[in-house]
Amino acid sequence: MVFWLAMGVGCSDSTASPDAATVVDAAVDVPTADAAPVPDLGAPSDVSQVVDAGLPPLDYSRDDLWLCRPGLAHDRCLSADLTATELDADGTRATLNAPAPATSPAYDCFYICPTVDVTGPAGNHTDLSNVDPMLDPLLNQAAWFRSQCRVVAPLYRQATLLGLNGAGAAERETVAFNDVAAAFRAYLQRDNNGRPFVLMGHSQESFMAERLLTSVILPDAAIEDVAWEEIAAPEVEHILTVAVTTRVGPDRAASPGCERDALEPWLDRVARVAHPDPVERLGWMATLAPALTRRSVTEDHRGELFGAAAGWLDEVDRRKPSAVRGALQAVERLATSELDPAGTLVETVTASWGGCAWPDMPSGDARALLHTFVKGMAAALVRRDGSRALMFAHLLLTLAPAGYALAAERLVWFAKAVASPIGAAALDGSAVRDALTAGVGRWFDELPRGSTCGAAEVVLEWWASPLGACTHEEPVARWLAEARPEPDDQPAA
Repeated sequence: MVFWLAMGVGCSDSTASPDAATVVDAAVDVPTADAAPVPDLGAPSDVSQVVDAGLPPLDYSRDDLWLCRPGLAHDRCLSADLTATELDADGTRATLNAPAPATSPAYDCFYICPTVDVTGPAGNHTDLSNVDPMLDPLLNQAAWFRSQCRVVAPLYRQATLLGLNGAGAAERETVAFNDVAAAFRAYLQRDNNGRPFVLMGHSQESFMAERLLTSVILPDAAIEDVAWEEIAAPEVEHILTVAVTTRVGPDRAASPGCERDALEPWLDRVARVAHPDPVERLGWMATLAPALTRRSVTEDHRGELFGAAAGWLDEVDRRKPSAVRGALQAVERLATSELDPAGTLVETVTASWGGCAWPDMPSGDARALLHTFVKGMAAALVRRDGSRALMFAHLLLTLAPAGYALAAERLVWFAKAVASPIGAAALDGSAVRDALTAGVGRWFDELPRGSTCGAAEVVLEWWASPLGACTHEEPVARWLAEARPEPDDQPAA
């Protein structure tokens, strides 16, 4: 079973046709007199009261809850007169004959009706006894595809226009979605029989279609994987963004019929299609962070998000300074968001990038990147953000040998570029100071013990820095104790 996704079918002030080159005037004859009546569902008169996300979905074994469906006695998509007026660019008009239903269509079109209750109070539209408001978009949009597919269109308790925002909006959306999901499952069980299908949604209901895709279709092992690679990357990113943001909240921890709305394993695969570059993937997640935090991300989903991000960090080409900077910018944006208050990704970078040798990089690029690390550490210290300052400290210690091969060069650079600008007070008693002390101490151990002339100058310059005398007494003392002139350096008798 395979499917495609059609988003934003038509628009609120125009009609749609399978022929995109044709402009169809809103002159479709909407039959209402012979429409089979749909019983009232016993809805309260004040629809604003319908905000309980725990309401059970409608029973879609009932034919009266379908506008169009294979085998339906009164299928409005097949019986309606869709004759319309074609308006050309020069202003001339012509009658556009209605498309005849296909005799053996190869696929189905599952259509979710757009928002039609634009005057009622904030709530769910529960009076389904009058289907005229739904027929207008149905016959002007979805029914035109009857020449290409079997159109399937359920009624459901959609949110009113005023109900799409404000207090209770999420609950009203859930009432509507539970109906749509129940209708879709009824269609799969009764009518699909392994046929390909298209999801069609217009306006606000395009998001309903995307939520159906991510919460019901993707977790269903009976449906083949989506051919994401065949969809344009911007559209994939949009679907992915909606998929993640609609599934991380506590009220979405388990969609109807699902064990749990897990983000893995499809999150990583779809993100790679939308953004082949790991730095772009990290940037996408950082951009998404504000929307995710508003959804009150569960710990399970947080772990899945950061698990994917950790894998993307491992793929960043650290031989390219621009890639490193881009990845760290994304990590810092996440660290300052409520999505990662514990600094999970900062700790990941500290452990992985700061705990291993840096890949080969030209010394000029390495020195430029070291300057970035020093600035990042200084800024973090000013903000008293110890975890990020420690991350940059580990990064500059591991990258320094690529910029300065000789230990003496590294010590001179550190004294001038790090110790002097930052000063001892900023590091007093911190884990950052301990890390720098250990790292620079190893550089002292690399200084030659024989000919002391050049090394002594380095030691004196380092000792004159604000951090020198108070930070590395032991390495300096050890060097002085072990440094002995070679025989050739002894004064003549």
